[in-house]
Amino acid sequence: MKIVPIALLGLCVFLTCNFDGCGVPAQPGTPAGGFPVTTYSVTEDSNGNIVSTGVVPFTEVSGNWVSGGTGGTVTSFGVIGPFLTDGDGNGFVSNGVVNADWTSTVGWAPVGCPAPGSTTYPFYVDPIGGISWTCVIYVPAEAGTTSTHYVLSGAAPSTITAYGDFSTTYGDPVLKVYVGAATPGLVSTVSASSVVSGSSATFPFPEQSNGSALAEGFYGIVNTNAKSGGSQSWVNSSYLAVGGSNTLSSAFGVDAADIQDMLKVCNPRTGQCTDTYSTYSAPILTQYYSDQVVSWLYGTAIPVGSEPVAVKGYGSYTYASIGPAISIYLTGPANAIVANSGSSSVSIVSFSTNTDVKDIAVGARPMALALNSAATMAYVASYGNGSLAEVNLSTEAVTRTVGGLTGALSVAMDPSGSYVWVGGTDNIYEISLSTFTVVASVPVSGSVTSLAASNAQNELVYTLVQGCCTGSSTYVANELLLSNLSKPGAYAQASASPFAPYTMNGTLPTAAALPQATNIVSARFSNGMGASSTPTGSVIYDLVTHQQLMTGTTPTPVRGIASDPDAMFAYFTLPDSNEYVSVPLEYSP
Repeated sequence: MKIVPIALLGLCVFLTCNFDGCGVPAQPGTPAGGFPVTTYSVTEDSNGNIVSTGVVPFTEVSGNWVSGGTGGTVTSFGVIGPFLTDGDGNGFVSNGVVNADWTSTVGWAPVGCPAPGSTTYPFYVDPIGGISWTCVIYVPAEAGTTSTHYVLSGAAPSTITAYGDFSTTYGDPVLKVYVGAATPGLVSTVSASSVVSGSSATFPFPEQSNGSALAEGFYGIVNTNAKSGGSQSWVNSSYLAVGGSNTLSSAFGVDAADIQDMLKVCNPRTGQCTDTYSTYSAPILTQYYSDQVVSWLYGTAIPVGSEPVAVKGYGSYTYASIGPAISIYLTGPANAIVANSGSSSVSIVSFSTNTDVKDIAVGARPMALALNSAATMAYVASYGNGSLAEVNLSTEAVTRTVGGLTGALSVAMDPSGSYVWVGGTDNIYEISLSTFTVVASVPVSGSVTSLAASNAQNELVYTLVQGCCTGSSTYVANELLLSNLSKPGAYAQASASPFAPYTMNGTLPTAAALPQATNIVSARFSNGMGASSTPTGSVIYDLVTHQQLMTGTTPTPVRGIASDPDAMFAYFTLPDSNEYVSVPLEYSP
């Protein structure tokens, strides 16, 4: 827990919200004198995500003028007698010296924040921002404290269960949902429908205040117990992602990119221009049956080879739409490499010309791709002949090939950058980039259908299907710690039989083929989160604490997973139901 005087951070506009809504800030002062004083709290996880905000009411604040000023005569407040903010955490220093340097002290003790808090050096107080104190309350990040962490819009369950030390001594526990972004706001409040004392509380699944379903987005959840006197005490905080489904015929492979959007608005008369920047996430998708890649730029379809599966974007390209007053500049990947499983080739795609500029022959039935960190080399795993091809992305040619990789379905770069790992049948193979030979293998039992690396955690995550794909087959997502080849975590173990009906009309080499359907979804969390498909949906898990975090159900198997570099969105492809799903992973900027 820490105390922050917001004025020191240079923030002049803020939102004052309690757990039941937002209070009305005190009337701002004028240059002639007077300024507001505000006390509020922010609940923040250890990754920096704000999961809720609240006011701190009836709090004692004092202040002393130090120097400067353009208005007002009052140079101290709350020093001799108490100065308290009101029930909404707001106060006002009438005729206080403004546009001046002040020091300030806050007394948090009555509400559980540290006491006292004080500034040790002067900070600037203006008539609008005034003095704002915030109590930052830290909660564990990515805590697996609810029964579900993401749902699809329009397909939410009827209830949600939170796990923790719940009590009905003074009334029913309450679940509160906050929308994310820079200014969190209360969206929904629901009371528990059933409680297991000290263990869990079940709530009706939250809706918007008007009774409609939660909109797509990322939400913070705060669970509280009723206290004597009617106030609420914090139990835990969690999160809920509401994803959206998008129709796209046979969407199979997916990659994602952060797209920078620059809007330039110019005054033709004066010639003065203003640039506004924003960043958003966009997918790059393959369409298995129509032999196309869908661009990040306005969704343009580009013909490629037969039955494209995996795709990886690379390079940088800026699209410009220039007008006399308004111009738009969009920057994203310049190219993509696509594995064409039906034509035993890879395609190099240009997003600037929307063309397939080069088809390169590789092994039979290529199913997975990986790029080195510099995006100068691609590594293509081919299931049909158990090989790995190295493709130079500058010369657009195969430079080396290694065989003997039985059932190669997946590929990932080693965190060191010196090796490539290939997931096959009953083995995960380690290939040296210096010799391009197999230098080691890790035995497993089944087909390694997808594979990815966590550089920060120095481990691989992979999906394993055993006995594909009958009623007796099984599925599991595993971790492999590279320092000692131990397996510290396993997730979502279940029957894999739901894969059996979905073989893409018999054209897949195996019904469980999931090119790169395991992916580290967050560089922002020290590569600490992984995502994998399951026979009936997907799972997200914590690679640091080795616990399952988020599960979701989809109507048909997930074939591909990707997340953008900023880890704002994950994308899941469901070709058997002709759709892809976008799931927000945290608050949008």
